[in-house]
Formats: sequence, C-alpha cells, structure tokens
Amino acid sequence: AWSRGTKIDLDHYCEFIRASADVQEVYACLDVIPGQLGREATVHERNEAAEQTWANFLYMESQHLRPLPVYHFGEDRRFLQRKIDHGCQYIGIGGLVGVPSRARLQWLDEVFLDITDAGGNPTVKTHGFGMTSVPLIFRYPWHSVDSTTWIKITANGAVYLPAVRDGEFCFDEIPMTVVVSSRSDKRMIDGRHTNSLGPSLARVLDKWREIFGGTRAMCVESYFHRATCNVTFFKNVSASKAERPFNRASVRRGKLV
Repeated sequence: AWSRGTKIDLDHYCEFIRASADVQEVYACLDVIPGQLGREATVHERNEAAEQTWANFLYMESQHLRPLPVYHFGEDRRFLQRKIDHGCQYIGIGGLVGVPSRARLQWLDEVFLDITDAGGNPTVKTHGFGMTSVPLIFRYPWHSVDSTTWIKITANGAVYLPAVRDGEFCFDEIPMTVVVSSRSDKRMIDGRHTNSLGPSLARVLDKWREIFGGTRAMCVESYFHRATCNVTFFKNVSASKAERPFNRASVRRGKLV
C-alpha cells in the first residue's frame, strides 16, 4: 500500500482480522511506514511514523485484538522499550528489506544486546519480517521469521541445495540455488542448472531429492514438488536452530567483531 501511495483503513483491517480468526495465529499491527518511495526517511519522519504506529497498536487493543507490535530499522530505541514496558511479549522486527548487510547486522546486534539476558537468552519473543538469510537466522534467537524469497525461487524454477559437511547435509550455511525447470534460460549454463551440474553435485542433489520425496522429473515440471523441496529445507533449518542463544560475547556495542 505504501509503495502504491494508497492507505489501509484501520477499521476495515480490524474487521478482516475478526472475520478470519479461525485461520490465523498471529497478525501484525497496522504500521505506518515513514518517508516516500525512492528516498530514505528522515529521523523526524521515522519518529512520527513510530508514534502513529503505536497509536494504531493501542487502538487495535481497544478493539479487543492482540496484534503483533513491530519495531522498525532506524527507529529510536525508546520505541522498542515502550513495547517492552507495555508488557508485549512477542515483538516483530521489521524494515530490514533493502538495508545494506553491514548496517543490518550492526543494528540487529544492538537490538539483541538489549533484549537478551547475560546468557544470550531472549527476554521477549521476536519475529523477523523478511528474514530468511540463513546466517542471520542462526546468529539471533528468533522465535519465528518469514520471507517470500523461497516462493520466488520456486516460481523461477529453482530449489535450495543444502551445504554438505562431513558427508552430511547441514542447514546452518548458505545453500546453493539450483535451477531445475526445463523452461529456464539457464539450463545450458555450466553449473547453474541441474542439466549442467558436475557429477559430484548431481549426486548430492539426487540424495537431497530422496529426503523430500521428489524425483528429478517431478522437480523439473512441478511447482508443487519444487515448493516441497524448499519448504523441507527451511523445516530442517528450523529443527537445526532450535532455541540457540545469542552469542553476546561475539559483539560489542557499535562494533562488528
């Protein structure tokens, strides 16, 4: 809505939540995004948007709803503390899409220093919006994350191929993306398509297919089977990560270590 210059009616959103309550577990507060498309928001715009977002949160609570509050990249830390002081036990972390990787890492380090105890265990649950970067998933003690990247990769005819360590698949490293669709323009480019993989990688891919139950032909022609493959990858990421604490010793405020 923000990128298109339109607005969402808060009352209509609340009505939608109530009408679909039987098929949802968590719903976010209607947040206000600062600035305009094509330029970075000013500090004043970020503060103003954060105040308006908090007003939306309180209004939704007054309507007997329990929305997920969201703390955005670039907002003053007092807005995060306000949510904690209000008693929010589950907080979304957003506004990270498009942020340069170094700035994103440093900001998240600062946030998680604030919301973890001395042992690195979270004092509140967090949801990472647009967060399927495997290194960042494992670096921080998220309760949940979401992203549409895996859907786009599936639609583009590709699957994730997990890294291999000591002969076993591992899910705490960045996976390789392999195009499998017969309709892809990458099918004849060396190493970019299942048809042009080297013998060792081809064997790894076949072993991975056995795990999620799809044959080569199924993945080549079926969106469903590619999606199943990519969902299986992230289910294994989740199982591998579990509730890993934040390594506070690896960072210092304001610096990357």
